Amino acid sequence: MTDHSSVETRTDPFAHGNPSGNSPDRSVGAFSTAGKILVVTGGGSGICLSFAQLLAASTSASGSSAPPLPPTRIILADLRLTPEAEDFVREANGGSSGGVRVVFAKTNVARRAELEELVQVSLRTWGDVPDVWVAGAGIFEPKWSSFWEDSEEDGYETLNINLAHPIKLARLAIKTLVAHDKKGVVVAVGSTTSLTKNYARPIYCASKDAINSFVRSMEPADKLEGVKVVCVMPGIVSTPLWLSPTSPDAASARTQFSYTSDVAIAPSEVARTMRELVESGAYPGGTVLRVDRSGQAVLPFETRKR
Repeated sequence: MTDHSSVETRTDPFAHGNPSGNSPDRSVGAFSTAGKILVVTGGGSGICLSFAQLLAASTSASGSSAPPLPPTRIILADLRLTPEAEDFVREANGGSSGGVRVVFAKTNVARRAELEELVQVSLRTWGDVPDVWVAGAGIFEPKWSSFWEDSEEDGYETLNINLAHPIKLARLAIKTLVAHDKKGVVVAVGSTTSLTKNYARPIYCASKDAINSFVRSMEPADKLEGVKVVCVMPGIVSTPLWLSPTSPDAASARTQFSYTSDVAIAPSEVARTMRELVESGAYPGGTVLRVDRSGQAVLPFETRKR
């Protein structure tokens, strides 16, 4: 049993200030990733590996007159690393100074204890907790966890991975950052499938739609807690999710979602959008930022009265 007594837990958002009242404004605003610690689930491949590579390659100094910052440090949380990710970890840690910059933590994101362990990995490795939390791990409603096969006794692991994991990671981030008096950012990786429908994979579409709603509901956390919760919503991206030559699931997904190379964007393009979403004060908590072949745009939201 995990002991949660040492971490501040806020169970009532109105206990320390009404979100619509006059609570102190702790908004994150502009938030440079230089010198920060990131935990990235799904960092072993695809979009999130590209994001980690981009941040690791960025300069760590803010200016010649300022004291040098530590390098950006990254935890790749995934079940395994692709060969590309293995090379990245080796190269990132290959310098003669600066210590460990990137670590791999084998993680099943559907298990709460394994998500909580990522905080301990950060503390053991760098003596501090993560500043940026990216919920990027996801699956494409494979046959072993699908609406139509319906082979699981209790629930759907697709929902545990695609929906419960980003929600739990956001809760863990807020608890941890508040307890350590730090501001931070949580990024959930959504999908433009949340705007469509797909009869073959309805759980996948539902999970991505729910992420949008969750992130929008977390808008007040920016001002109240100093934790910005946002979502990047890519269109079709050329990742192993679609292109793995050894996955029959990828082949069927390409057919079901009409994947073609002319509509896909590169993971690096999504990674750049994610960095902008994290660092720019123009994107407050609750933002859902779409990026696809047409460019990028904030998804509009209109509150409807019942």
